[in-house]
This record gives sequence, C-alpha cells and structure tokens, in this order.
Amino acid sequence: MSQKKATDATAVEFKKLLPSCSACNAAIDSHHFALIGTTVIGDQEKPRVTQFFGHVKRHEWNDLSQFKEWQALRDNLVAYSISCPSGGGMVVVVRSPFELYDHDEVHLLETVTPDEQLVISGIVPTAEWHKL
Repeated sequence: MSQKKATDATAVEFKKLLPSCSACNAAIDSHHFALIGTTVIGDQEKPRVTQFFGHVKRHEWNDLSQFKEWQALRDNLVAYSISCPSGGGMVVVVRSPFELYDHDEVHLLETVTPDEQLVISGIVPTAEWHKL
C-alpha cells in the first residue's frame, strides 16, 4: 500500500473513531495528525505497554516518541497526535489489531495544551503531519 493510501485510510478511520476534537469540540476535518509512538501488545510486553500508557498519561511526549516497536503479525498500540487549528490538540492511543476483521479501538485520549502541541510538533518532523 502506498504511503498516501495508508494516510488516507488512517484519516478515514479517525473520522469514524473521533467525531470531534476534545480541545476545540469541533469536527476534526480541519485538523492534522502524526504518529508519535508504537508498541506491541502481549503478555511478555506488559511492562513496556504500561510504560507506554504512563508516558501518555503523564504527557511525556519525548519519552513516548522513543517507542518504535511494530510487529505486523501482532496487535499494536499506536499513539497519534491530532493537532487542532486553535493551537492545542489531543493524543490518542489506538489499538491496531492484527486480526483482519477486528476494528481499531481508542484506548486512551489526552487533551493537550497549545504549549504541549508545540513540543509534539518539535518532535515530529513537518513532513510526517497529515491532513484529516
């Protein structure tokens, strides 16, 4: 699948999962998104998954961006930043299942301030932000 098609599919999925932004309460159509971190889900990975969620809950964006594990034949957690035109945004953790007929699920959503969104924008290169 091309990067453009994958990005479009992610945008469509976000519009289903998140009808509105928790920062501005508007539809997310005019927002942008970027991947911040990923990790694999499983019994052996429980400590790593706990760390992953902890970084999101404590708004430790630099630490979260160090998580880059992905296994195509396993369920994964993916943390995305959704940037709001008003300056703030949200970080969303989505379970990305391996099973073909299983659906993505939002497991955690944290609203971020404009200052936090600036930090995240400094971590994620400009070219990796995509329009919703």
